[in-house]
Amino acid sequence: MLDATVAPDWLVALFALGGRDVPSWLPQALACVLLLAPLPFLLLFALRARPRQTRVPPYRERVLLLGASSGVGRALARQYAARGCTDLVLVGRREAELEKVRQECEELRSRGEEWEMSGEAPGWEARARRRARVIVADCTKPEDVLRIRDECLEALEGIDTVHLLFGLAALRPILAIAGVDPLRRVPAAFARKGSKHRGEHASLSGLQAVAKASHTILDANIAATAMCATALLPLLQLSSAEPAFSTLGSLAGLVPAPTRALYGASKAGQHMLLQGLALEAAAQAKADSRRAHVRFLHVLPGTIATGFRAGAVDGAPEESGARDSSWDRESKSDVLTAEHVAQQTILAVDRQTQGELLMPPKYRFARLGMALLVLAKVAHRKYEY
Repeated sequence: MLDATVAPDWLVALFALGGRDVPSWLPQALACVLLLAPLPFLLLFALRARPRQTRVPPYRERVLLLGASSGVGRALARQYAARGCTDLVLVGRREAELEKVRQECEELRSRGEEWEMSGEAPGWEARARRRARVIVADCTKPEDVLRIRDECLEALEGIDTVHLLFGLAALRPILAIAGVDPLRRVPAAFARKGSKHRGEHASLSGLQAVAKASHTILDANIAATAMCATALLPLLQLSSAEPAFSTLGSLAGLVPAPTRALYGASKAGQHMLLQGLALEAAAQAKADSRRAHVRFLHVLPGTIATGFRAGAVDGAPEESGARDSSWDRESKSDVLTAEHVAQQTILAVDRQTQGELLMPPKYRFARLGMALLVLAKVAHRKYEY
């Protein structure tokens, strides 16, 4: 066994040339350097490793994007296509926008590195003739969700990766939805003609407005998520060697913020729904050897520079008077791009990441910030309320 306290002969000879003895600390220092030298290379390998690709190569991956017509969904479609994905299913309500995304994907796919590399794979000729599929559907409707599942089963014989990306936003304080917010009155352009809920207490029409907004956002963000997961989870379990279910949530579901109470509640509910579903799926895979273990990823980004807020259940930002300080200084703030969120999401899926993925990375300490009451002050400042 090598004794780190004894200097090797070559080191003794080297110091002898200068007429000096080897310092007593030098052998231990050299031993430490030799032991630690591989660590940077191991760390680099760990950061770049994508173990899922060994079982699900990019050019064979069957990917379903629920909400692919714009924003992060469109960015994901483009990035999957660029790396050679041939079995790409694009789902959304706007057919014209989906067709634009499909055309972009076909162009990008033919230029991707994986396209050339995968040409050596058996059966590639038939696979190369495949095209991204478009399914016009509303994921809040059970019959549309069943149609999505059946088309994936018939055309692709299953699915490897599901990205759930659709959803709705709410941008106003609860009292503002009812028209009685003392801090932020409803703009005249947004108020209904003949509205009587302008005082300090909510009227019947104000409560009805809150109920309608609540039902709409919960149907989209929780009920539709539950339906899609119910329809697609068995398909993932029984058809893929390495299934993954990724959901685009929001930091609003983790950190409470003024003016985002309704939206945050819906996203928190979605988060808890998928956490519980992940536990149920793990038990199912353990009990039934035919079912693969599904890895659930819940992406929780901060503000993303997309048009998502334009379809808010309580009015678009310009109509409802919604504010966010980051909208005015995107280049200097933590506002994320759809492309960055898509890139990090694909990387996390390839690395077999499970659980939460918070963006930007500093929000990994969000729970600590809440405990220290720091984020409450930040939220008031961000939303100017």
